[in-house]
Amino acid sequence: MLLVLSLTLNPKEISACDINKTADNEKVSIKGIIVNERILSENFNLLILKNDGCEVDVTCNCKQSFLNNNVSVAGKVQTYNNKKQLQADRIEND
Repeated sequence: MLLVLSLTLNPKEISACDINKTADNEKVSIKGIIVNERILSENFNLLILKNDGCEVDVTCNCKQSFLNNNVSVAGKVQTYNNKKQLQADRIEND
């Protein structure tokens, strides 16, 4: 039971460079800096997170800006237009 809770609450941390090796719907965490941010609709943003020389698209229902912040993003890997991205469940400033 504790192992299940641990895996749910603390997803596996990966590098942005490893996103393409990760299965869809897998819960992961990535740390990095938000280098670009685009509002797609009200409270739905596309963020570009950079870490280890690689970038990954992050979608979120964000009300605040994370541009130029060092963050930790936990969420679920998804494929959109044949490209892996992270659907954020939680974003925290580091």
